[in-house]
Amino acid sequence: MTVDNSEGLTRVIFGIKFFGMTRGELNPGVIKTFIRAGNAIITVESKSTGKWYTYKIRRKDGKNCWYVYLLTGPDNISNYSYIGKLHDNGRFYRKVEGAGAKGFEWLWGASEGKIGEQAVVWHEGRCGRCGRRLTVPESVYTGYGPECIRFMI
Repeated sequence: MTVDNSEGLTRVIFGIKFFGMTRGELNPGVIKTFIRAGNAIITVESKSTGKWYTYKIRRKDGKNCWYVYLLTGPDNISNYSYIGKLHDNGRFYRKVEGAGAKGFEWLWGASEGKIGEQAVVWHEGRCGRCGRRLTVPESVYTGYGPECIRFMI
């Protein structure tokens, strides 16, 4: 299912239940906006290999700077390691080596078409802006809660 807002921006293709949590597949056209929402958690899965990486992206308070973390352990709440940051100039500055860090660098630099051909990107059932659990069906589709969506359009 696709949801279009009044400006015609397609938000998300569909949502699914995953281990009791509702996840949503992000449309390639909105991934970079979702990443910069301020409190995003995404999982990127390669269509060719099935390998996946989960990233947490947090906006620094009051600044146009986002810190990027990679899930590196079994605890999906606290086992994130810093891999670099996005600046308001649109560049990602990778601070570590490794496939996970290079994967985010690829995602950030890839075109919408290339992302759609090579990867699937999921939001993790929480609002990309405030981090609250998404429960309203349209919120699962968009990746934003009903209050936060107004700031993202």
